[in-house]
Amino acid sequence: MRVLLISLACIVFGFNTWSSELTENDKYSVSFNYQMNMTNPAGDFPSSVINLSVSPSLIRNDIHEYGGSLSYSVNKTENTIAGTSSESSTTSLSGFYRYNMPISDSNAKNPLIGYAGPQVGMTSIKAGNTTASNPSAGAQIGLNMMLSQNIAINFHILQFDTVFATETQLLLTQSIGVKYYF
Repeated sequence: MRVLLISLACIVFGFNTWSSELTENDKYSVSFNYQMNMTNPAGDFPSSVINLSVSPSLIRNDIHEYGGSLSYSVNKTENTIAGTSSESSTTSLSGFYRYNMPISDSNAKNPLIGYAGPQVGMTSIKAGNTTASNPSAGAQIGLNMMLSQNIAINFHILQFDTVFATETQLLLTQSIGVKYYF
């Protein structure tokens, strides 16, 4: 619960830079990522994951980024010894704040922009015939490599989400994708 409160406070604190008027330095963006989730709770059986996400956002003065993210993943685990398999899916809807900081010179061939910040949301996990939706909170860190003024490769280096359920779960995510600025 403490992580959820801290994440909410950081997002609200980030809104201090918010005003109703957009400036010439403000821009919208949308990211499309393929994600690789690493889950192997007992360390027993291999699993395959397909995970896709979309994240629209508003970037204020090239520094403060506010947005949301919708992601969906399907996880299939096979027990080759018993000859059984199971399937689960996770759907997450979250809001985030990212602090963007240049890592390389803006005149470089492919400038690098790092980001870090908290996110909060709801996570729904379906396993078999059971579905549970619970609040989640966490943080993320990543890097955008600018290919042009409007396109970047997005390296979502690490995102962790704590899902507050009867049995608290930790979700770790890494992804790569494309980010469009307009």
